[in-house]
Amino acid sequence: MSSTSSGLRIQLQGDVHVIEFRDTHVLGQMDVEKLKAEMQRLVDEADVPKLIISFLGVKQVSSSVLGMIIEVHKHTAEKDGAVRLCNIRKELRKAFKITGLDKILKIFDTTEKAMRKF
Repeated sequence: MSSTSSGLRIQLQGDVHVIEFRDTHVLGQMDVEKLKAEMQRLVDEADVPKLIISFLGVKQVSSSVLGMIIEVHKHTAEKDGAVRLCNIRKELRKAFKITGLDKILKIFDTTEKAMRKF
């Protein structure tokens, strides 16, 4: 199953939602709010949510995106679920390291490696 909405491409693989950003630059606050609402909906609809967020092709994100990911992670953890990140470019990894997100969330090189950890 695959769907596209609010700047996201979402595929259900087994019981894991694989989420990819459709844009290379995810910067605007309005866009981030739409993305967050869509991810929160996925979490709300799942008994035990499992999300993989892929940054494949993403070149730039705003700090709002990092905050959104933290909120989605917390909401997912409240339901005993998990969020995994993958396909993050070297330049973007620095932001995850500076903010400490690399300590909070599990980051994988590829979607396949993230899938294997569920």
